[in-house]
Amino acid sequence: MLQYISYHRIIDLFEQYQKSQEGIGLNSFGHGNLVMFGQTDSGMTPTYPMMFVTPQAVEYLENTTNWTIQILFADRINDDMSNEIDVISDMSIQSKRFVSYIKRGFDQTPPLYNYMDCNLPVTSIPFLERFNDYVGGIALTVVLQVFEDINACDYYDFDVSPTQTPSSTPTPTPTPTNAVLNIVSYVDPGSIDVRFEGHLNHTINDNINLTIEQILDITTGGTYTALTGLTIPSGSISGSSSVYLADANFDALSRTSTFGITGATIDVTPTTVFATPTPTPGFTPTPTSTPTQTATSTPTPTPTNTPTQTQTPTPSTSMGATPTQTPSNTPTETPTATPTNTATPTTTQTPTNTSTPTNTSTPTNTSTPTTTATPTNTSTPTNTPTPSSTTLPSGTTEANNYLNAVVSAGGTLSETISAATITLFTTLVSNNLWDKLTQFYPLLGGIGASTAIEGKSATSKITWNGGMTFSSLGAKSNGTNAYGEIDYNDNTLGTTNSYHHSFYSNQATAADAGYSLGVSQGGHQNALYIFDNTSSLAGGRIQTSGTSMFSTALANSLGYFIQQRNNATDQRVYKNAVDITNGGNAVASSGRPNANLWVFARNPLGNYTNKRCAFITIGSTLSAGDRTNLQNAVHTFNTTLGRNY
Repeated sequence: MLQYISYHRIIDLFEQYQKSQEGIGLNSFGHGNLVMFGQTDSGMTPTYPMMFVTPQAVEYLENTTNWTIQILFADRINDDMSNEIDVISDMSIQSKRFVSYIKRGFDQTPPLYNYMDCNLPVTSIPFLERFNDYVGGIALTVVLQVFEDINACDYYDFDVSPTQTPSSTPTPTPTPTNAVLNIVSYVDPGSIDVRFEGHLNHTINDNINLTIEQILDITTGGTYTALTGLTIPSGSISGSSSVYLADANFDALSRTSTFGITGATIDVTPTTVFATPTPTPGFTPTPTSTPTQTATSTPTPTPTNTPTQTQTPTPSTSMGATPTQTPSNTPTETPTATPTNTATPTTTQTPTNTSTPTNTSTPTNTSTPTTTATPTNTSTPTNTPTPSSTTLPSGTTEANNYLNAVVSAGGTLSETISAATITLFTTLVSNNLWDKLTQFYPLLGGIGASTAIEGKSATSKITWNGGMTFSSLGAKSNGTNAYGEIDYNDNTLGTTNSYHHSFYSNQATAADAGYSLGVSQGGHQNALYIFDNTSSLAGGRIQTSGTSMFSTALANSLGYFIQQRNNATDQRVYKNAVDITNGGNAVASSGRPNANLWVFARNPLGNYTNKRCAFITIGSTLSAGDRTNLQNAVHTFNTTLGRNY
């Protein structure tokens, strides 16, 4: 099995696999966050069936790397849902075939078998009605194992053959080599984050600035190129950097996070990386050829030839001349050699002193010219991306936390839903509603676990019971035994004479006389009913055991209903921010119920409703302006999602 398989290589292999299945099972390929589902790798609308890959986790072991990846094998469901069973069956076959290519596909193309492995069993979850395209299929979660040492030394290719010539000092001239990089990228509203991985021919000692060419399809229009400011850190083979779009002369952008980027292609301009030659002092001292001077010592018995003997340590009659001939090799040894002319052979031992030329290895310090690469430090403008964090509207971070919690709970989102949710959260903050809402529930994701996520805390705070139904349109009770218990106790969390709750009703059924929100304890109630029967009315009680308020006759029970206590002696009900109270409002408060609030029923009495809900809030009393702002924000949100009343 091949080693050192990068994530980029894994995705390339997956896409090759999909292409090998075109016409027989998989017609398009996509990669990214689940929010991006419904787009191919090229940013185009997919042709189903589709293979969509999302990375989830990576684990580094001493000799292996484990990638946890979710793969959706999805096909389009007919409008009449007549092919639901066929879709699950066909996509299950595709999922199983993919795993077989990894485990047993030694004679298949592409040879996934030769690049990665996985352990059985592999868990898969069938799904229906997910995403905007109304698809179904199999969600396969697989842990892929590739073989690579944690050191990853094979990523480096050093050529350190020893140079035998003493003139090694000029060799430190840096030779430019190209960095081999793969670019992995994704986009966030307001900034582009470029991630690169790959290998270098040599190590680097200084940050290397990259210039990238980019092509972005932006909903506000425009094609832009030549964005700079990305850097490979010193000594690194992978990394990431980001550049805020508004700082890159994107004239069509408004410096807000509401625009959408539908695709990005990023290519690296070939980058010159100066190699740092590794000093090898053990090889440079090889000038052992210098002791060949001692070879002339054998003919020295003829002292008359002393003029030629001056090259050797043999003592001629002129003692003062000999030291000048070997100033670095044997300046101290020559005096001891003078007593015996025959001792000249011993001078052949002086070459052992020539081992001191190891001092001559100091010229290898001239390798410091590699510091000439330091001009790349001028790339420090990469600090400029930081403005991207300061321009995000308040509420964006909280919205992203909530969306991540929905996905983690198994919910399904789309680009439209995510953008609308961010807009909702930032609107609640900008209209000063955030602190007046103790809890609110956008009811997203299409399953019980995701609809139970509360917006401000991004944690699950509803326990669903009975025959509940969940979809992209919200949550619905069967009207018989289904309800949700909300983790909100007014006696603990609320304030006397300052309370509201709201219920966005987008589907109603005739002959319904149940409670949409309710709790009754010790005679004190917080309860909202919206009747669909012979007399369509809305009403109930807030922090009182007294008379119930009631509305004027309603044309229907669809709309956004807010019920609240305005003060110690007034309680009212509103539909679409309009006061519809017709009586029972002048009732004094008597106390806060000491039990959890239920949705679709009244705790603990039952009184179930069969309505469908698309938004819930609980909090303090709202002013007229607050009610209008909340109505507009919530109704715009649900209209964008196609689930308004």
